Amino acid sequence: MKFCENCGQGNQEEASFCSNCGKQLAVAEEPKVEAGADMPPEQEVTQAQPSPGTPPPPQTPAAAPPPGPPPPGYPAGPVPYYHPAPPPDGLAIASLVLAIASFLACPVIGAVLGLVFGYIALRNISESNGVMGGEPFAKAGIIISWVHLGMVVLIGLFIAIVVLIAAVSH
Repeated sequence: MKFCENCGQGNQEEASFCSNCGKQLAVAEEPKVEAGADMPPEQEVTQAQPSPGTPPPPQTPAAAPPPGPPPPGYPAGPVPYYHPAPPPDGLAIASLVLAIASFLACPVIGAVLGLVFGYIALRNISESNGVMGGEPFAKAGIIISWVHLGMVVLIGLFIAIVVLIAAVSH
């Protein structure tokens, strides 16, 4: 097995390029030992074999690739599977549109319809078990509608107090 000098990945003997990082693998040359050159004759022909019954020596795992970006042209890692978002519920979008429109035209009716559509949309979304989306739209429509209705009530109270004060002072 050939190991890449760049990332440490193990590759097949006949491979010319690393299967992990794509770098060209160095050609490993077998050291040539001449017979009788500082080695006893029994080591020239055979390698040391473990005796029967002894466990094999532990093998070291391949080195992990170094941190950092991969070379150009290679993916950064496994590509995550893309799950598209579920389509939003139409009532959730209607709730948001009516809540925003209630500031511009038909103040009370738009806000009340925004609340009704928003709560119905939230129920539909929760009962769909992930088939329908749009929960943020429905929540935004509900919040904007409540804020608008609160402002209408406060402005109504202010006008009523001013009219009452004006009537008492005359």
